[in-house]
Amino acid sequence: NLNLLGWNEDAVAIPIETGFLVLNTDSWVGSTDKPEDLSYFDCGYRALINSASDIIAKGTKPEYAVVSLSVPNEIKNKIKEIISGVVRACEDYNLHYLGGDLNSAKDLVIDVTTWGLSKSQPIRRDGALVGDYLYWLGPDLGETGAALGILVHNWIGDKNKALRIYGKPKLFPDFKIGRASCRERV
Repeated sequence: NLNLLGWNEDAVAIPIETGFLVLNTDSWVGSTDKPEDLSYFDCGYRALINSASDIIAKGTKPEYAVVSLSVPNEIKNKIKEIISGVVRACEDYNLHYLGGDLNSAKDLVIDVTTWGLSKSQPIRRDGALVGDYLYWLGPDLGETGAALGILVHNWIGDKNKALRIYGKPKLFPDFKIGRASCRERV
């Protein structure tokens, strides 16, 4: 198996002559991931960010993106808006959008593949040791998932605040930097 990270990681890493090719594919599905008030532009933006963040988590800068977009007939007039969100996210974070595929489906599905090159071995999930510090950028851990639960699954909470948290994703947000001590091996 060429994948150095293993099957249970959010990305794959393949050794190449100059280091490692690190890839991720993520699916974003309208029926489970799109709050009612989220724009189609933000759907495309968020789908790109979801994939790119998994490359960043491996210690690699994402450089390229392709998208396979499946849309129901009733929203085919939103295709340009969705792709505009993907392209804007690529521009904001210096990724090259290379194109992709367009399909018809019963549900909105945005499959994004991002990849980048790393000169050093990518970071595995089990790479943290007891006593290491884990850092993250963005809202408190779990806040984005909770916001999605409020917006899509009718959890109790402030829908306006949840939409602000979920609706405007950023790879390098203006939020605080979080830090926690690793208490057990991950």
